[in-house]
Amino acid sequence: MTLGHADNSAALAAWRAEDAAARSRRVENALVQMRKAPGGWSVADFCVAAGVSRSWLYASRYWSRVAVARDEAKRGELTRPKAPQVRASDEGLRARLKTALDENARLRGQVVELREDLAVALGELRELRVGHKR
Repeated sequence: MTLGHADNSAALAAWRAEDAAARSRRVENALVQMRKAPGGWSVADFCVAAGVSRSWLYASRYWSRVAVARDEAKRGELTRPKAPQVRASDEGLRARLKTALDENARLRGQVVELREDLAVALGELRELRVGHKR
């Protein structure tokens, strides 16, 4: 006696249609939200917001709309006025220079000490090698 296989193709087709509709709603909602978001955003950001993978997005009919929206967001980010650059004061620059010079002097002293330590260690090693050969 053989058991027949359950035919669940109708349920599977219904699930696929429901899943596709839900995914479409998530993508549409994410498009609306990303267009409202200040600053630029990446495709990865969009996919996280929509709950889809990038590979799915690239193969979908939504990819061109997402790419256009992303490019519009980037253009908006580039055309936004930047805060004016404030030059450091002469006093601040002098303080930074003094700090850098002090650190440089400290490091030079440390290098001298390390060279002396290295010379001593090499001398001891040489003595051990000479004593070992005898």
